[in-house]
Amino acid sequence: MSCSPARLCLTLFVISVAMETLLLAKETTSRPRETTTEEERLEVPYYPYREPKMKEHGIVPHVVPHMPEQIFWAMYKKKGAKQQNVLLGHRIRPHEAQVVPEVHWDAGWNQSIYFTMMMVDPDHYGRNNPMHDQYCHWLVVNIPGDNMTVAHTIAPYEPPAPANGTGLHRYLFLVYVQPQGRVTCDEMQDKRFNREHFSATRFAAKYHFNKGIESANFFQSEHYDWSKHVNVTEDSDEEEDIYTTRTYFSSFHG
Repeated sequence: MSCSPARLCLTLFVISVAMETLLLAKETTSRPRETTTEEERLEVPYYPYREPKMKEHGIVPHVVPHMPEQIFWAMYKKKGAKQQNVLLGHRIRPHEAQVVPEVHWDAGWNQSIYFTMMMVDPDHYGRNNPMHDQYCHWLVVNIPGDNMTVAHTIAPYEPPAPANGTGLHRYLFLVYVQPQGRVTCDEMQDKRFNREHFSATRFAAKYHFNKGIESANFFQSEHYDWSKHVNVTEDSDEEEDIYTTRTYFSSFHG
């Protein structure tokens, strides 16, 4: 049986991240974590952290109402810099997310199912904004499977640029199933699509994406002043305590 490019990329990504996280698990526990379902095996080491991380960072239920079915795969590969994987709230510096990330999700074998993918910043107007408005960094509809090359882009990728003094921002990737197949969005006709005061939940309700969130992931980023780090290169180990995977996930190993 042939393997789809999306599933192959997802598998390779899981292997690369698993090596570092499994090393941490060996150091902190003598009992291996058991997995019982195909989904869990596919998403190791993500699966055990999905619900606690989404809740810890207020993604569910404050930004979106329900827990996603899957973990969204996203990776930033900037030339000359370290690969940065999006890891359920792991921190990525703004300059490391300037390029369009490679993205995949498990769309299954049926490429006739259409999806909508978006990236939003729910903290653009502050974490306590009463309208729950977000800034839309990326919006693509009518994606067959996870083939972004033949989809319709409403809002091209715009990298994060958190303002100085605004603290950590959460950057959230969301994928919705389009249960009625291809959609015609009002926003397709608007060449000056307003990224501000966007809402993932309102958009999903408007176009009847009533099957919930298929896939999600997020990272955090804050304003980074290079003038204060004149001796730091992009590959430096400075601030390793907040920018490494092992430290980020260590709190879940007791």
